Amino acid sequence: MSGRDLSYRTIDDPMFGPGAIVITDPQGRRLAFGVAAQAGDYAGLPARLQHTVFQTTDLDNVVRFYVEKVGFAISDEVVDADGTVMVVFTRSDDEHHTLAFFRGSNNEWDHHCYETSAWNDIRNWGDRFAAAEVPIFLGWVATVRGSSVPR
Repeated sequence: MSGRDLSYRTIDDPMFGPGAIVITDPQGRRLAFGVAAQAGDYAGLPARLQHTVFQTTDLDNVVRFYVEKVGFAISDEVVDADGTVMVVFTRSDDEHHTLAFFRGSNNEWDHHCYETSAWNDIRNWGDRFAAAEVPIFLGWVATVRGSSVPR
């Protein structure tokens, strides 16, 4: 992050190894970045965060922040009939997008997506969330190793 004029703070969190940071974007969202802590004997269900998406009232400035300050690259845009950019997909690795923003009337989280190795893993995660009384929803598509499976 050096050389990008980005304010951040380091964090000590059991989810991350040393060197993890938290940034705050222009609209007050706080995002943590770091390498996952090694869990040793952890026998949890397989999954990894694939992407997260936010609605924003200031698409241009938010995208500029993540590209110029944080270092994400724009991978795709959705443009309406008038030529106005409505959605911007950005990436930090070889995925099509890891963070996306769409123009809207609110500044809020929209969704996040996880990738797992098999359809049964999704069922098992659902069972785990239900047992913990964590409300979830399954969107119109579940992605299992690159295959889109309509709900």
